[in-house]
Amino acid sequence: VTSSLGALGPLCRLEGQFVSLPVERKQRDFYFTIMPQPPRLPPSFSVTLSQTYSAPSFQLGQFSAAWPNQTSTFFFENTTDGTLRQRVNRSAGFASTAWTLYTPANDSLRVYAQFANDCRPLPLNFTFNQGLDLSWLPWSTFAGEIWVGLFKKANKFEYSDHRAPFNYSVIVSQDKNELLFVDTIWTGSLPGTGNTTQSIRYKFENLMERLLPPTLFTIPIEGCFEKVPTCQDGKVTGMDVYLAHPHQYRYLDDEDTGDARGDVVFLCPDLLNPGSSAFNLYDAVSQWRVEVDSHWGQYQQCNGYPGLCFGLEDFAVGRQVPYGSITVPRSGQCTPNSESGSWLSHTAGGKCAQGNRPAPGVCSWRPIERVKTISLACLASKMTGACRSDIMAAGGVPFPLTHWIFNTSLPVFLKAFASEKVALGGCPAI
Repeated sequence: VTSSLGALGPLCRLEGQFVSLPVERKQRDFYFTIMPQPPRLPPSFSVTLSQTYSAPSFQLGQFSAAWPNQTSTFFFENTTDGTLRQRVNRSAGFASTAWTLYTPANDSLRVYAQFANDCRPLPLNFTFNQGLDLSWLPWSTFAGEIWVGLFKKANKFEYSDHRAPFNYSVIVSQDKNELLFVDTIWTGSLPGTGNTTQSIRYKFENLMERLLPPTLFTIPIEGCFEKVPTCQDGKVTGMDVYLAHPHQYRYLDDEDTGDARGDVVFLCPDLLNPGSSAFNLYDAVSQWRVEVDSHWGQYQQCNGYPGLCFGLEDFAVGRQVPYGSITVPRSGQCTPNSESGSWLSHTAGGKCAQGNRPAPGVCSWRPIERVKTISLACLASKMTGACRSDIMAAGGVPFPLTHWIFNTSLPVFLKAFASEKVALGGCPAI
């Protein structure tokens, strides 16, 4: 567009306000360009998402036989009082099955995650890129054009979130000004581990502008706002638990463990697709003998050294079936779990003081001894083939774990701790 308005810059009326646009002098003419603006979102809509992960040190979904293809539905609602509500429902996978983000008018973010039917509040900085957030879109800036197909260009907008270690970008079609992709890049670290970067591309399909039912954004009280009650029946008992960890950190306080079956379910997918081991710098696995009060509480998701735990339980030993379950009450907190195995969380607040034993109101667990620590490399050399065989035979790891599939892997795992002799399937202690 060419103008000859003299010394005054051209004025354009945008949304009821006059704004002066930058001008560039060329001979006696003024040239100005209206920069592309971020797309306007409907006040209420749903859209189908497909995700592509790209993270050298934290990959979910790259090994298709271990991790099923993941599809999601994203719901967005911008209410008249200024509250923004967003929710992601996932069909499968390790990440939370539902993730809800609230941005009230005062801009105080609240994040809640539901793994299966278990709700937990999450701090924004440690959501590990699980949820999709579009609250930043109006403040994004134009970052140029990109090719998205043969003879097809799109506009790119970028934003960095000051409240969390996120960088966002959105790709918008030029012809219809529609969302095509949203890229999220999360860079962060857990205590005692190195920095990692994880990127996800969300592809938008079948966006439907529609009213959403109010119950869609209802957050369960139990787990997210109030502690989940502990199991009614319990006793003090001894058991062996296993923990993958960096070799220099040898304790259970605020850490997650598993019984033998539970740890095999955790380790097998990870050995085939190093995600958690790379992210948490695991290079060793330890067998511990502990004494616990089996009035179990809600399982806490603990990561890092010292452990950073997500959830409200701060005393009881937490317990669930691996990855949680929508069919087992409270994800197996109070059920036998004899086939699937169990994951456990050892809250520092429930650890027994020296000389005490677990008892209601006193403490919930105590370490008796660290039986053996072996290198993850030794275990992987013996176990990876068995894990691959079990997972391939089952057509992938079923999420939730509906039936036991690791019949070959479990004996290999136990033998690695039972013997020091490599020739007999054992791994030497380190």
